[in-house]
Amino acid sequence: MLLGVPDQHIIYETSCRCADCLNGGDLYHGVVPRLWNETIEAHRKAVREAILETTWSLVTEHGLRSVTMSQIAEKTGIGRATLYKYFPHVEAILYAWHRRHVEAHLAALAAIRDRESALANGSRRCCRRMPASATTASATAAKSSGN
Repeated sequence: MLLGVPDQHIIYETSCRCADCLNGGDLYHGVVPRLWNETIEAHRKAVREAILETTWSLVTEHGLRSVTMSQIAEKTGIGRATLYKYFPHVEAILYAWHRRHVEAHLAALAAIRDRESALANGSRRCCRRMPASATTASATAAKSSGN
């Protein structure tokens, strides 16, 4: 036990000013699970996603050329220094947003392709299982109805 906290947790202090971490002051004192790498990675991913979404929101509201890093940082709820740790400039943020958007479309198209492929494979397997007499009878019926 460390400072009255169970062994599976550690105490930490950060000066992160993002909306998720800000707790009524400049410093957040909290308890974090020992799996801090996963926790930090999840936090970084959440901050990155917030930056991307905020930037896109500002671009649609004000136009592509009028968005600044200061506006993005302020609306996201992080400091400019933190923003620059994630992206060097607005264009890099827009590139990342666009890439994420395209990758989501490609994943959706791949899922459709895979589903269609599975359906096609299933129908071929179904037809292969039909007895020869059934396929001959259906072919004969089709011919007689066509005459």
